[in-house]
Amino acid sequence: MNKQQVINFLGIATRAKKTITGTELVGNAIASGKTRLVLVSKDISERSLKDITNKTNYYQVKMYQVLDDEEIEQATGKSRKMIAIVDNGMAKKFDELIN
Repeated sequence: MNKQQVINFLGIATRAKKTITGTELVGNAIASGKTRLVLVSKDISERSLKDITNKTNYYQVKMYQVLDDEEIEQATGKSRKMIAIVDNGMAKKFDELIN
C-alpha cells in the first residue's frame, strides 16, 4: 500500500463530493445503504471504533484503519475521525490502493 496515493485519492474523492464525514453522519449513511467503504482514523477512541465496527459488520461494509488524524486532515482539509465513501467506483479504487 502506498499511503501517499491513498491520501491523494481521498482528497480527490472529497473534492468530488463522494464522501461523508463525521461519526453520526457516517453511521446514518451506513444504515441507509449509501456507504460502500469506511476509512477510520488510527487515532479513534475505542468506543467509537467498536460502534463503527459493529455497524460495518452488520451492514457488510468494508472498513479500513490505515490513516491517522493528520493524514485524513491533509487529504480533506478537515479534522475527522472517519470518512465514508459513497461512490462504487471510488470505493473499488480505494480497495485496490489499500490492498
